[in-house]
Amino acid sequence: MRTSTFLRFGARAVIALAAAAMLLASVAPAGPGRDGGAVLAALWAAFMVRTFWFHIGLALLPVVAFARWSGSRRWALAGGLLLGWTLLPAAWSWRPRAGPSTDGPTLCVMSMNLLVSNRDIAAVLGRIAEHDPDIVLFQEYTPETDRVLSAALAERYPHRIDAGRDDAFGQAIYSKLPFVGPPVLYPQGREASGGGPAGFVGSGDPQIRAVVDLDGREVVIQNVHFSPPVGAEYFRDQTRMLGWLGAWAGAEVRPLIVGGDLNATPECARVRAVLRGGLRDAHAEAGRGRGATWPDRSLLRHAPGVRIDHLLFRGVECIGSGVGRSTGSDHLPIIAKFRFGR
Repeated sequence: MRTSTFLRFGARAVIALAAAAMLLASVAPAGPGRDGGAVLAALWAAFMVRTFWFHIGLALLPVVAFARWSGSRRWALAGGLLLGWTLLPAAWSWRPRAGPSTDGPTLCVMSMNLLVSNRDIAAVLGRIAEHDPDIVLFQEYTPETDRVLSAALAERYPHRIDAGRDDAFGQAIYSKLPFVGPPVLYPQGREASGGGPAGFVGSGDPQIRAVVDLDGREVVIQNVHFSPPVGAEYFRDQTRMLGWLGAWAGAEVRPLIVGGDLNATPECARVRAVLRGGLRDAHAEAGRGRGATWPDRSLLRHAPGVRIDHLLFRGVECIGSGVGRSTGSDHLPIIAKFRFGR
């Protein structure tokens, strides 16, 4: 009897805590600004709740089932509402969609976080050959990787720019199409952004930008790799970088495609703010399922992942989006096809 009472109390406590955490995460502001201490920690915690929103729903399934079985109907009802809140969006992502028309010139873009320690170049080349994109955006691009890929892809992708580094924060863009003007490394600048933690990619690190011609019109291509939210300070830097992305995208008048590793999911407040500012999500527009891209290594690859790699766009339309097969990295590649609307 005591064990049964304890389990019922535990199930109710879990449902109540989950509800409180989800409500607080839903009303938390998009970024920490200059807040520190407890406020920054609370906002980081809210970010983590939003990141693992779907996983909270999965964890609640047995708890809600037990509450219903044990006769706690009101708590089971409350838990059922939480299940709908967390799991129904994932179910909706599998809805049937009308097949897009592919009339006119298209631009296929692939984004691939290579993982700095990845040595499976054959898998990387295999995924590129499989999808044959017009443009490939690489993150975690090193000089060692460059020596192999630049030689293997030179004929297919004669136009490229790289900012390879020996750490995990180099980038490169490979393109079949010639660049309109020279590509640029666009750091936000640590002074302008208020600084940021050292040791990870930060506000002052290069984010490569190039321009290509599609059907006689210029399209801006922006490669991105933002800070991983492994702690409150890194979370602060990430929100700063996402704020920069939203501000720049809002000011850019040309069509644009942004691709790379945001280290944040579409459910996170700052990413939602960027999307409300005018950028659209290729996977949300033309993909199916949750589109998880991380992690793809160790036993965790068999668990439901999160979508932290993105292709965002404005001024063009997306006619197809998907997640590629493994490249030996901890991230899966993403691919989307774009064209100008008719």
